[in-house]
Amino acid sequence: MVGLYLVVFFYVMLIYKMARKTMKRVGGYEPAEESMVGAPLEGGKKRKVGKKHGKKRQATKKRKGKKKKMNEFFKLLIDAKKKVLPFFKYKGSTYKRKVGTKTNKTMVLYKKV
Repeated sequence: MVGLYLVVFFYVMLIYKMARKTMKRVGGYEPAEESMVGAPLEGGKKRKVGKKHGKKRQATKKRKGKKKKMNEFFKLLIDAKKKVLPFFKYKGSTYKRKVGTKTNKTMVLYKKV
């Protein structure tokens, strides 16, 4: 039973000390007078207010005018991929379809033969 009283006493003292520190920091229980509200503080240095440092995002610019023409090779390549052609020819070279690599098994490639 004595042990319980000691624990309760310890917690009461702890709360009391914390409350005293808070009241010293805040300035006590007295409410501020109406004449003092908004008045500048006496003594001490002014507290500096820091600026928020953040990067502003720039709005993305919309492209005006026409799109750039696609390369002839890429036109043929995309067409071959869409139609799932086994090969296509460009400037005398033949490009054969190959599916998958070591890291990406579903990637479709066309290799020069």
